[in-house]
Amino acid sequence: MFCPKCGGKIEVGEKFCRKCGTPQNISAQNIAPPPVQGASQVVAPSSNPTGAVAKKKMRILPFVIIGILVIFLIIRLVSCASKNTTYDMGDTAKLNGLEISVTSFNIQDTLANGSYVADDGMTYAVVGLTVYNDDKSGQNFMDGFCSYAQLIYDDKEFSMTSFLVPPRNVLADEKISPMESMDGYIVFQIPKKVAKNPDEIGIKFLVDNGKFNEKKMKWQEDIDSVIFDVES
Repeated sequence: MFCPKCGGKIEVGEKFCRKCGTPQNISAQNIAPPPVQGASQVVAPSSNPTGAVAKKKMRILPFVIIGILVIFLIIRLVSCASKNTTYDMGDTAKLNGLEISVTSFNIQDTLANGSYVADDGMTYAVVGLTVYNDDKSGQNFMDGFCSYAQLIYDDKEFSMTSFLVPPRNVLADEKISPMESMDGYIVFQIPKKVAKNPDEIGIKFLVDNGKFNEKKMKWQEDIDSVIFDVES
């Protein structure tokens, strides 16, 4: 047996510890052996070692999702801004390799010294332009198919006026070579009541860079555009 206080050895029948004098009134079976010095304490492993890692990941996940949404929103805003930007008259806008500048905006009832007369209740909006081709190849400016222009008034859209024999300097569907600059104009026939509110008129140039989807068997549009405010 051993003394429960100091761990000294006690012979059977002894009532006091020879080493520290502690009374020995505990039965032998209840006296534990002294602790072994230098023995390492065994720590029971965690019942769920992956639990803490899982909780940490769950705490991080919302921040990751928020970060992804913020990045997506920024990309979306930049994309929308680049696809529909408004410029003042005299500014230069870049669109599909072309540098476009609206130089003038006039309302008149006839064109080409009276060779063309607007319909009753209508008039011509003549938009002066300077266009420079900064692309590697020639382009047909506002050909009416992949590129076209609109006069915007409120929620109305007016298309360019087509001529069987275009007046001189009309730029619609005009071929512009690389590094070439052209001055001219495009024409819209619009109601006279629209022409009385030039501060509400915008000129929109659009280019469709889409492609044909063979699986869906239809054309998928990818339109870039710029808008000029003519009242400036």
